[in-house]
Order: sequence, then structure tokens, then C-alpha cells
Amino acid sequence: MFDKVRAQTVAVDQYHLIPTRNMSYLTPQSHTQYHSYSYFPRTIRLWNTLPIYVKSSPSLDILTERLAVVNM
Repeated sequence: MFDKVRAQTVAVDQYHLIPTRNMSYLTPQSHTQYHSYSYFPRTIRLWNTLPIYVKSSPSLDILTERLAVVNM
């Protein structure tokens, strides 16, 4: 789902997505654990740990294949 949000193929408010270098994003600040473990902060933290070759996948199918071999 995050890849679809990032690629703007689904209608989701993207104010959480502030790009940085290497296809990473700033993690939104959280003042509560409830927010810290919600979808966007948790998913952005996970996305930022992925290798660049996974994040640069040209399609969802290739992303899925590459994610299958990443040890996380």
C-alpha cells in the first residue's frame, strides 16, 4: 500500500510524505505511542530501512519479488 501512496496511484493525503535523499522520507514526529505506531510513522520507518534497489523497483510486482529476498 505504501508504494501505491508514494506513486500517487491511490487517493490518500500525502502530507506525511516528506522526501529526503536516497528515496527515503522523514518520519513524522509523534507525541504519543498511539501515533508512533500508526500506519504512516511505522511504515515510513520500515521503508527507510530498505535497500535502495528495493525502493527503486519500477513496478509493484518487482517490489514484491525484491522484498521476498530482503532479510528484515
